Amino acid sequence: MATKIFKTARVIYRVEKNENGTLDIYREYYLNKSVGLWQKDGRKFDNAGSLIISAGGIDAMLEKCVDAEDIELQIDSMNEAYRKEVAARERMHAKYLSETKAAYHHLFDGQDVVEANAKSVYTLLRYLNTQNMGLWKLPKLNVGYQCNQYNCDGKTATVIKLERPIKVEGEMGTMFQYGAPRGHLAGYERIVDWE
Repeated sequence: MATKIFKTARVIYRVEKNENGTLDIYREYYLNKSVGLWQKDGRKFDNAGSLIISAGGIDAMLEKCVDAEDIELQIDSMNEAYRKEVAARERMHAKYLSETKAAYHHLFDGQDVVEANAKSVYTLLRYLNTQNMGLWKLPKLNVGYQCNQYNCDGKTATVIKLERPIKVEGEMGTMFQYGAPRGHLAGYERIVDWE
């Protein structure tokens, strides 16, 4: 039997059927989660029995296998697609940071005091969310306020508590947040792009 490939979400196994009907299984490639790329392994898989059972037995596993002829090209293609995706995300993030910084400086630079409204609070929270709290230099608003930053399941969220309410999307409020996933910081209203 020609060499076949059995794929899971994180491992690509090379499967070889022996003359006696048993299978030799090799962990050919694995997805290295820390770098997001498929990497060559090639070691014999020691726990082949459990893999075969989880696939439904030898026959079921062999039915799920595909030809291994162009596996190196497939791996190269998947890795290249991932690299392009990472580069695109990095470009988008750099653009986001640049736009956030520009909006903040456009609104707050050269101003002694800025009116607290939906635009200024949104711009301030969005900018602060890109900064480590220890580096903050808070601008003056015409309303007293306090800001804080939280880690919400690995996502940074920034909050503001104003001494007087402002109108955001037709509602008056004093506590707003930017960046928290749904279900976090329930006491704070989500403030979204005011434009």
